[in-house]
Amino acid sequence: MSDVSDDGVPPAALVVDLDGRPFEVPRVRNLVRTWLTQAGVQRSEDVVLVVSELVANAVEHGGPTIRLALTPVARDLLVEVADDGGGTAPHVRGGSPRRMPAPTATRGRGLALVDRLVDALEVTGGPAGTRVRARLAGVVPPRPPDPR
Repeated sequence: MSDVSDDGVPPAALVVDLDGRPFEVPRVRNLVRTWLTQAGVQRSEDVVLVVSELVANAVEHGGPTIRLALTPVARDLLVEVADDGGGTAPHVRGGSPRRMPAPTATRGRGLALVDRLVDALEVTGGPAGTRVRARLAGVVPPRPPDPR
C-alpha cells in the first residue's frame, strides 16, 4: 500500500490494494482523507464520498481484489477503482446523468450520487472485472515552481 511520507509530502499518486472485505471501506476513507489533507486537495469530503461509494460498490459487486488509485493530473484529480469481479454495463456520462432511484428504493444511489459530484465518470466492465474512473476538475492546488 502506498502511504503519505513522514515528511508530510504526498506521493504523486495514492495506490491502495484492497482485499474486498467490508471493513476496508472505513479504513480506506481514513487513509484517503489523510492523503487529501496533506496534498491540499479542495473538496476533499466530496472526494472521500466518491471513493467510499466506489469502493463499497466494488466490495459488494466486484471480485476479491480491488485497486484504488488517486492520481493528480495538472489541477484535476483522477479517481479509479478496479476490481476483478464480473463486469457491468458500460456507462459514460453523456448528456444526462444517471437517474436516482425511486424515493422508496432502499439501494442504488451510490453511482448516481458519484455522477453528480464528479466532472467525468466512466464505468467499463467485462469478464475480467470492472473499472470506474472519475475526474474532479480543478481540485488539486497548483504546484509551486521548482526552485532549481
